[in-house]
Amino acid sequence: MKTYPQFGELLARNMLRTCGLIPDLERAAHFRELGTLLIDLGRLYLAEADVLATVEQPPD
Repeated sequence: MKTYPQFGELLARNMLRTCGLIPDLERAAHFRELGTLLIDLGRLYLAEADVLATVEQPPD
């Protein structure tokens, strides 16, 4: 199965940017970026699931 380690750092960085005493508009922008990253990661994993579901299993 493929993994996407680059998303870990991006997600952590963006999650941290949603915390703290920052203006609402800036926080909203970080939430939007974080949401986009999560959607992209979800799409990658769904695509990988589709690939794995079509792989023929070896006979028992």
